[in-house]
Amino acid sequence: MTYFKQTEDKYKHIYLGFGSGTIYSYGCYLVSLTNGLNVKGYSFSPEGFNDLLKQNNAFIGEFNNYIDVDRLPNILPNIFISFKKAEPWPDIPTLDDLLKPNFIVVCKVSAIPIGGTKDATHFVLLTGKSGKTAVIYDPWKGIEEKVTTRWGSYGNILGLRIFEVRPFEVPSDPDEPQKRALKALYDSFNLLPDSDSLKTGSLEGYARAIVEEHKTYKEVSDKAKMLDGFEEKWEREWDLSTESGIVEIENEMGKLLILEDSLSKLRVAIEKAVNNKFGNDELLLRALGVIGEDKKNLTEQLTKCLKDKKESNSKTDNWFRRLLSLFGG
Repeated sequence: MTYFKQTEDKYKHIYLGFGSGTIYSYGCYLVSLTNGLNVKGYSFSPEGFNDLLKQNNAFIGEFNNYIDVDRLPNILPNIFISFKKAEPWPDIPTLDDLLKPNFIVVCKVSAIPIGGTKDATHFVLLTGKSGKTAVIYDPWKGIEEKVTTRWGSYGNILGLRIFEVRPFEVPSDPDEPQKRALKALYDSFNLLPDSDSLKTGSLEGYARAIVEEHKTYKEVSDKAKMLDGFEEKWEREWDLSTESGIVEIENEMGKLLILEDSLSKLRVAIEKAVNNKFGNDELLLRALGVIGEDKKNLTEQLTKCLKDKKESNSKTDNWFRRLLSLFGG
């Protein structure tokens, strides 16, 4: 892990917050917090994080150069969850608790070991432990060491600034799906044998050919779905086996065509019989029924006439026989 150092020359000319002091001279807290964020996976530079805080009005104090740490969870909620100050630090929370993955701990120490005055303070980043001793990174010297190495005579850690942060999530690239698709296209193009006609063209031509093939496939697929629906409908209508295909359905339709032809001839014959044309089959059948009734009535009348004729003929024969008997016949 590479840590930022506040005493780089460029920070002599970059002001901390909205004040007149530079990151070089007064940026130990900012640089320590920035280093802590980068340990958790974020990617900030001290000047970049300084600008982010300025953009969000996250500096307070007489000179507007103190980070408003209490409000950071509200100002930058996508990064910070909570903030807690522990001063003095009576070894609670323990080092193990402070070194949990979601914590950044900035430690308050004396400024004397870096050349400061007796009452001045300095801030360093808690980075680990060695046995029961805290290991810190000092942004002034750019050194990672046990806190006791230089601060053992000055109270070691005087206080803690504990930041609970969210796990860093790599931003998704909105173009990633297209990039993967292009790579897959390029790889498949390169796998084509040299003899393939598509290989002799360009990658663009290959892509167009795939699009056209897809369109053709979709058209064929849509037609196949329509045919499947057609087959299922007539299999149900005619109670055919589900194994039936278009051939069996065509055979059934052929039978229907024969019946339809016969029906057409029968209709013409009926219309001739009733001597009229009708707009629908119901009227036609009703007219045919009337003819049937007329035929029945006529048949009954004819039968009666024949019976009456027979009886009349019988009476006539008897009358002639009597005449013959009278005249000696």
